[in-house]
Amino acid sequence: MTTKLGVFYTCFTEKKAVEYSLHELFKHYPNIPVYLVSDGGSDYSFLKERFPNKNIETKLEEDTRGIIAVIDRSKEYYSNKNKNIMLHAVKSFIKRLSDAIDYCKTDYLLVMEPDVLVRGKININKNAKFLGSRVNQGINKNLINYMSNYEGAIPVNNWGATPALFKTSEFKKIITLLKNDEKLLEKIYLLEHRFPYYDLMFAILFGFIGVKEEFNPDITECFRDRSWQTNNKPLLHQFRKYYPSKQEHKSMYSTQDHEKLTNHFKNT
Repeated sequence: MTTKLGVFYTCFTEKKAVEYSLHELFKHYPNIPVYLVSDGGSDYSFLKERFPNKNIETKLEEDTRGIIAVIDRSKEYYSNKNKNIMLHAVKSFIKRLSDAIDYCKTDYLLVMEPDVLVRGKININKNAKFLGSRVNQGINKNLINYMSNYEGAIPVNNWGATPALFKTSEFKKIITLLKNDEKLLEKIYLLEHRFPYYDLMFAILFGFIGVKEEFNPDITECFRDRSWQTNNKPLLHQFRKYYPSKQEHKSMYSTQDHEKLTNHFKNT
């Protein structure tokens, strides 16, 4: 039985990269539903004409993600203004995921961004609940302690959910939990200021419903694996061949890291 897979795609102004990645995706999954949200960037409605007869929905919504790194660098995480901005970013992202689940109506959801390529059929064990790369380690100990004492939760200390792949029925449990505990998101942020970064966000939120991020062997990364061009793994991360320049990116926030990574990819 084929696993029903949908895509939530989050992006900004990376039009060429987005179009290329969708072209590659539809080679392997011609009928896959895609719910794409531009975070205050370009209007991607042209994709419906570019990919006629494909199951794709595009939304242009407010820019909530770009400011996260700006606040993070300022180290003024907990002023009322910045805390509210960060929590709004978290809630907006969760709402978009919920909308994507409602649109796709699939068993699993793959979270894509412009530097993710699907190069083949993805292997999903029917018992899998939440898959990622788990390449990062180190969560605030105060949050780990809080999770250890939270009913139904398991503490987490590893994460790397880019690209994230999860069972939609499990994410709905997270949504229910957040409705029942309206202060939980704020509590998490006050204990771990990096929470708005969604790879860490996924690991923490799934931990609160007792689900551990499992290593996904289908993932390979351009900056970590020298064999990425030949290893035939179906999920490629950090592919920036078609990324825009700093000027084309047109972000109102700093794009220094964006430019550094893109130039590094294109020059190696």
